[in-house]
Amino acid sequence: MIHPLEATVELAVLGAAVLVAGRLLVTAPVRRELRDRPVILGIPLVLASIGAAVLLVLAGTDEVARRTVTAVIAGGLVAAHVRARPDYGKRRGWPPGSLGLSESLDAIGDPEYYARTAERLGPVFKMRQIHQPVACITDLRLGFDLFDTRSPDLRQSDWAFNRLVPGGYLEYMDGELHGRVRALIEPAFDAGTVVATRDVIATVAGEQLDQMALASDEAGIYPEPFLLAIPQVGLLRMVLGVGPTHPDSPALRERFTDLNRSLELFLPIPRESREAYHWLAAKISELAATDGIEEPSVLTRLRATYPELPEDDAVVGNLVLMVKEGSIMVRGMLRWVLKMLADHPDEARALRDLIGDPAGLDLRAHAFALETIRLFESPYLYRRVAREVDVGGYRVPAGWLVRLCLREAHSRPDVFEDPDRFDPGRHIAAPEDDDRLCPFGSGDRACPGADIAVEIASTVVREVALGYDVRTREDGPAWRINRHWGLWRPSERWRVEVRARR
Repeated sequence: MIHPLEATVELAVLGAAVLVAGRLLVTAPVRRELRDRPVILGIPLVLASIGAAVLLVLAGTDEVARRTVTAVIAGGLVAAHVRARPDYGKRRGWPPGSLGLSESLDAIGDPEYYARTAERLGPVFKMRQIHQPVACITDLRLGFDLFDTRSPDLRQSDWAFNRLVPGGYLEYMDGELHGRVRALIEPAFDAGTVVATRDVIATVAGEQLDQMALASDEAGIYPEPFLLAIPQVGLLRMVLGVGPTHPDSPALRERFTDLNRSLELFLPIPRESREAYHWLAAKISELAATDGIEEPSVLTRLRATYPELPEDDAVVGNLVLMVKEGSIMVRGMLRWVLKMLADHPDEARALRDLIGDPAGLDLRAHAFALETIRLFESPYLYRRVAREVDVGGYRVPAGWLVRLCLREAHSRPDVFEDPDRFDPGRHIAAPEDDDRLCPFGSGDRACPGADIAVEIASTVVREVALGYDVRTREDGPAWRINRHWGLWRPSERWRVEVRARR
């Protein structure tokens, strides 16, 4: 017979475990995961439930098993509580911050998590991204100093789309392959290729805005379906030399859209994604060996300096992902550009006042794009720690991730006065440098297509401000995919009314 005190303890331990598990299961990120990806989370939950049921059956039939299960659950709860304390690891020199699972879920659902935590704990703190600890840095100088001085001890983080390309995507390559591929690709993204693409970007932006105006009514429209074409057409022309009238343009756009489906790092790449990638790689190799593409472009620059290009799977694969990932990233940027124009009509009027001053108009549109990027499209840089490093006076053990939080670094009041205010003028009065604003990375890891991304955003700013009136008709909270690395987007309920001025 079980002693009453022992039974009370066992029930208390079991009740505490059920309470903790229940609180985690009802959080918004877990509910979204079960809704959007039931297999990914459902299978582990089913297996855990079966395991728990087996343990409970054993515990009910064997006294030793019951006490063992109780001890294991109690030990797990105590360990989780200790790891969740902000001072956990202090004696080992670790940064402050919680490694608790609830903290990790908070970071997924709260756009201000990193900024708020840095304000409380300082510019270097720790947290956990579900399965691994992360040292977060919100100071650009500290972060880039670490990346520069301890680069041999850091590795690039892995991403699902990296598996499509032999050697991976340029930004996430390591070693000699990175140096070789970057030395080939970076010079091809010169000012001439950007200038040659401007008219194409302006034309497709005007076409999509006209379609938005035709579809718009007083209730507004969801702009998402109209935005992808702008960066996609622009990048096809700039990177591959395929203009809108090229015979391969429709098929390329269709295949790139097929490739845009989400990939998971720990799951096999879907057959449709593999087929789309291989078709695109073969088509780019074919284009590189023909004379039917426009100059200048990244592909024609590469072909002139690197005759082996059609047979180089790593370089060709990177061109595929530059168009694919660039289109997705810039589409996200354009969402916020359109929303800021709708939310700040005074800025649109200021742009229209410069219509007789083309240089001034370009400068103001560029500043508008930069301010939008600073506030909403400055993501993060990740590194994986191969050997223990020090940052800000703290130790970061091997096996951890380092996250340089660019958005939060760009929102520090000691860097930008009144940092939460949308103010394009700040980028005109004080030209930016990497010590203040670097949303596309820095050094030999910076995005080679940064200029074209800003050019596309600036062009849309000009086209909207001069030719259209935009007004938000419905709004809601920002959202992102259910991952720590997701970028925040305007609400899915956001509706905008677009009216042509002419």
